[in-house]
Amino acid sequence: MKNDWAFMQKWIKQYFSLVYHYAYYVCNDRSLAEKVADRTFEAVHRNIRKFRRTKDVRGWILQTARYFILKEIYSSWERGENIVEKYHSPDTLDPEAIQKIIRQYEEMR
Repeated sequence: MKNDWAFMQKWIKQYFSLVYHYAYYVCNDRSLAEKVADRTFEAVHRNIRKFRRTKDVRGWILQTARYFILKEIYSSWERGENIVEKYHSPDTLDPEAIQKIIRQYEEMR
């Protein structure tokens, strides 16, 4: 359990900003991006023992973030909000756009 917390501290320090910027790009909303980032790392912490150490950590974390982004988009759709104009679709976010977000994030570090 102590070792899990060490991984979490490292991953939060290393990837929180990336997840936040990814969520902000898709959602175009700062508070929602922070909410998505928080929920992402809560889920990562809950599921850390299921993570296969041979897997790409950044990919796993971004995939988890994508889940929470889609969940937020669906929830807003259920509330009757116009999501088409507000959000970029994470499904149509091509690998080049993701790489651009990652490069911008790495330049900020």
